[in-house]
Amino acid sequence: MISEFEPMVQAGERSPRGGAWRGRIGRFTRPTVAAALAAIEVLAISLLFSFEVDVPYWLHPAYWLRQLQMLAIVAAVAWAIIMWPRRQEIVELWSATASGQSWRFPLLVNLLLFVALAVATVAFTLHAQQAASPPWGLFALFCVPLAATALSLVWLFAPPGFWKGLVSRFTAEIGIASCAGLALLVAGNFSQTAWEQLSGITLLLTYWLLGLYEPQVVVDFAERSLLVRDFQVIIDQSCSGYEGMALVTAFLGIYLWTFRSTLRFPNALLLLPLGIAAIFVLNIVRIAVLVSIGAHLSPAIAGGGFHSQAGWMSFLAVSLGLMALAPKVSFFAVERTKPAAAGRAPNRELDALIVPFMALMTGSILTAASAPFDTWLYGLKIVLSTAALAWFWRFYGNYFVRPSTLAVVSGLVVGIGWIVTDPGLSSAKGGDVGTFLAGLPAWLAVAWLVMRAVGGIVIVPIVEELAFRGLLYRWVISRSFQDVAFDRLSWVAVGVSSVLFGLLHSRPLAGAMAGVVFALVMVRTGRLTDAIASHIAANAIIIAWAIAVGQWTLL
Repeated sequence: MISEFEPMVQAGERSPRGGAWRGRIGRFTRPTVAAALAAIEVLAISLLFSFEVDVPYWLHPAYWLRQLQMLAIVAAVAWAIIMWPRRQEIVELWSATASGQSWRFPLLVNLLLFVALAVATVAFTLHAQQAASPPWGLFALFCVPLAATALSLVWLFAPPGFWKGLVSRFTAEIGIASCAGLALLVAGNFSQTAWEQLSGITLLLTYWLLGLYEPQVVVDFAERSLLVRDFQVIIDQSCSGYEGMALVTAFLGIYLWTFRSTLRFPNALLLLPLGIAAIFVLNIVRIAVLVSIGAHLSPAIAGGGFHSQAGWMSFLAVSLGLMALAPKVSFFAVERTKPAAAGRAPNRELDALIVPFMALMTGSILTAASAPFDTWLYGLKIVLSTAALAWFWRFYGNYFVRPSTLAVVSGLVVGIGWIVTDPGLSSAKGGDVGTFLAGLPAWLAVAWLVMRAVGGIVIVPIVEELAFRGLLYRWVISRSFQDVAFDRLSWVAVGVSSVLFGLLHSRPLAGAMAGVVFALVMVRTGRLTDAIASHIAANAIIIAWAIAVGQWTLL
């Protein structure tokens, strides 16, 4: 049993590692400064270049300036993605051409040009604000210092020799990235005008779907409305499904990139149109179900929880479903040549750490979809999480051991801090939970509180710590997270896991700070058990206090 913290490196090892790290920082100071100045200067000019002219948006100089800016950003991101497997070549080229060279003069030139550009921007916007139409001739003159400042940033990032070598060595990749950036920009602009047409198609298909099982459906194409009984919905642009399509595209794009070595290309690219088509169809189903719930069950549920959560259900179903399907279909996945290791399945630990959390999130989404009656269904997510934990229970034998005193004490401190910083402290008797409990018979209120306490004190801390500290923390350090010991300290992993943990809570900052404590306790003792115990202690004192004094905003 590990009871004391052992540093990863001995004192004598820290200086070389620290020196190497400082060397890397010094090596890349030039591009870091250039990138920071680029962000600052782009933001400053964007804020200064603002004026009103009564013309169509596409005849406004600011529109074309933003389009040029977006083209550069999107093309740069596309190029970075394309070149990521060959990033070492670029680093070596940069080191060979820029390392050791002074960059003070390019920095001075950039700062002087930026000051001149800022003055020109103010002068141009003041003149344009008074003009009856956009002064395109003056705008062309303004583009001269704009281009000069942009070129000075390029020079500051690296000397001309680097850029010459980059263009000659990666001409095709630069051309592909530029075309991809232009295509994405055009597609984005087209999508803004296509919303109306897509929402019209959504209205028509939803009306057809409802007509299959609803005896009386009234549609008004002029107002884009559907009526069943006395429940009416308006299918506007926000109901067209663009948000879901964008999320699925982004999520599957990340998946394709991350698991590119196990996928068969270009076949795997078909996952993108499949995902877009699936989310569009599910959006139509979502609207039809919403109308039927509002007409036959509860308008409050239809317009409340279901309306806000059904989209997330569809997104998760499509994204996770395609991600689970792709590795099992030979058309999409590369055939495995190495047999699985004997004994425990290679993905068993991953499943044991993440499946209970997925069950908790599934229960949370289903519960939230029943709002404003979601409080009644709190037990659903506890039942699903408990079932997942029970399924993998034998796997957790090495995790659950006797916790340390440090874990319990730190958890109590976190809990006390959470209580005293509660924004609802001044109105502790109020809140939805207080109103809900006040309307229940005493025995039912007690039963609900017992269920809430068991879930919040026992089940939720175990599930969340398995996911955030057991998996995410170690995964940030290494994709082979199974090989990462729990006493390994990484401030990046602490930050990432804690921030995402905080976003899961209604008070993100306080949640992130609690996540930092749980992570450091785990590292200090080298055991996941202590992170779980600290979380349990924190939740125990919070829930006990909430019930004792009626501070229901804590539940």
